[in-house]
Amino acid sequence: MNRSYLCVICVLIFFGVFPALAAAATVSSSTVAFFPRPSPCAPLGDVNGDVLVTADDSGFIGEVLKSSLIPTEAQTFEADVNNDGRITATDFTEVVKYTRGTTDAFSGCVPYALALARAERDARRLADLSVIQKVLKRYARDTGTYPTYSLLGTPSSDDYWRSNTAGMDLRKKLKPYLNPLPVDPLNTPLENFRYVYATIPVFNPPWGALCAGNTVLFATRVETSAAGHEECDLGDGKNHFTRIITSNKTALSNDFFASALVSFWRLFSSMR
Repeated sequence: MNRSYLCVICVLIFFGVFPALAAAATVSSSTVAFFPRPSPCAPLGDVNGDVLVTADDSGFIGEVLKSSLIPTEAQTFEADVNNDGRITATDFTEVVKYTRGTTDAFSGCVPYALALARAERDARRLADLSVIQKVLKRYARDTGTYPTYSLLGTPSSDDYWRSNTAGMDLRKKLKPYLNPLPVDPLNTPLENFRYVYATIPVFNPPWGALCAGNTVLFATRVETSAAGHEECDLGDGKNHFTRIITSNKTALSNDFFASALVSFWRLFSSMR
């Protein structure tokens, strides 16, 4: 084989094989660059709902930024990985970096985690008040009346429902039904996180005028929107979870038949 043939073969190898190898390497590197990963703070980043953060999610955000797609409210929340309330190029960049493995979290993970913790505490507050409300109703059916406490000296969870007023210990009254009584998840009196059970006076109430005349159970402070969870407005401009226990401080006032039945049973028992 003479030198001219060798030169031709070398040229073919150089211009044929090496570009092919380079192209293969490029495809390989681009394939490795994006890989699916679970969200560091689900569901942030998982816009398409497949439980993973992938190039499809960054692609979706890119289409939203080009106004080619209109996200739903849920998708807007999931795509807003920096938690600034809107979808921006920053969200796109963070998702791309996460799928490439150059970062291990989204900048919105910490505030999201805090928001989730607040929501979970408020969910517990609603559940606690619901349980206590049911227990109070059972107490009223058995005794014929609800516990009545003046607004001043109200037993509340900052001292585990104890009151400084003699005989006003809600824990003792409800112990046969629920022991111990639930307390606020934070239960910090200095920051006013507590539960209160109080009878608000009809005339000149110190606060809570719109609840005047009612015996109420409420969380003095909540951490998220309380829309739809106030049965009467305490009137202080703050969010509360408020439950009206009775509107005239008489047990079973909204259930005349049940109240009459209790009275009849007591009369019958005394005649036996």
